[in-house]
Formats: sequence, C-alpha cells, structure tokens
Amino acid sequence: MTQISLIKAVRIISRNSSLFKIGKTGQTLDSRLTQHPKFSRIAGLTWSRDHVKIEFLESFLNGYFIRNPKNDNTNAGSAGIMTMSGKYWLYVVYNPIIPKKKKKLTAKPKVRK
Repeated sequence: MTQISLIKAVRIISRNSSLFKIGKTGQTLDSRLTQHPKFSRIAGLTWSRDHVKIEFLESFLNGYFIRNPKNDNTNAGSAGIMTMSGKYWLYVVYNPIIPKKKKKLTAKPKVRK
C-alpha cells in the first residue's frame, strides 16, 4: 500500500469509530488485539517481511494523525519494541460506532379523507 492509501484507510476507520490507535506487531493480529483491552476490533493495514518498513509506516501515520481527537496514540513517532518474526503488521485497533436503531412509530398515523 502507498502512504496515500494508508491515510485513506485510517480516515475511513476514524470516521466510523469512537476511538482508534495505530500500531505495529510481529504477532498475529488476533493475538495483538487481546493485548488492547480498550478496543474491540483490529484491522490489518499492510504487512511486510521488512520490520524497518513497518516501523517507518507506523511513525509516518502516527505523525499524520497525532492531532486527531479520536486517536489514542500519545507519540507522533514509532512507539514500542516489536516482537521479531518473519511477518510484520501495521494495524489499527478501534471501537466502531454502532448506529442507533430507528424508533418505531407507536401511534398510527391519521388518515384524512
């Protein structure tokens, strides 16, 4: 993915969530989500066998979205040490906004003749 397409993907998640956080991992996405109890969903943005590339992209996105009020990241750069493996993920954890259900009409509308 290009940097532009990553920005677009995070914007879509941001618009449809109450809170999000950008991160990187060498773990599976499901394993990583269990380490974020504050969030209910995880989306893999891209992956690579090159951990330096993923660290760069995380730093780029964190810097880009640092002022977004829904962003839970506190650092503009790449944060934390990543578990080393052969596959590295750039991801977003988030809490989706659940649309409110429409209220049903309780009274029957009056019909005029």
